[in-house]
Amino acid sequence: MEETLERVVSDLLESPISRKWVGVHGAGGAGKTLLAKRVCDNDQVKGRFDPVLWLTFGQSVQVEAKQDELAKKIQLEGDKISNEALRRGLVGKRCLLVLDDVWKFNDVNLFDVVQENGSKIFITTRKHDVLDSRGAIKTEMGLLGKEDSMKLFAVHAFPNQNHAQVSKAVVEQVVEKCGGLPLVLEVI
Repeated sequence: MEETLERVVSDLLESPISRKWVGVHGAGGAGKTLLAKRVCDNDQVKGRFDPVLWLTFGQSVQVEAKQDELAKKIQLEGDKISNEALRRGLVGKRCLLVLDDVWKFNDVNLFDVVQENGSKIFITTRKHDVLDSRGAIKTEMGLLGKEDSMKLFAVHAFPNQNHAQVSKAVVEQVVEKCGGLPLVLEVI
């Protein structure tokens, strides 16, 4: 996951101003949301973008409700929030707008509201066509390797123990059953 994190951070910080769409796609449970949170916690990202705004979509999202949520986050008031109002609310700000768990490319069209001043829109999705529809710089989120899976599982399964004392054989069996999916490794 570290390699993917570094790549996405680089895409956000080093891509041309005109390339404002960046995204990651992969299977459900592959760790896209976890990666996005880590991207937002990155010191370089926090230093570059202000504000960092996060919207979670999901399979059956009410897009207008998400527009209202964004409006509240940038302290806009009004009954009917338009794209133009959102754009005006973000004028002069170099922001990172995270659209997490997007399922349909039509859902992102109403969120093309950031300026081409270094601001970026970062999308996580299971469907690469969502990213293709915006010409996004895209990264595929693969499954975790055995070592990373073992570390992640040990941290979540045994938070108060010395991980060296945990039975490696037991951890390996559980990790194998989880198939490299970070979400499963955290929850189990």
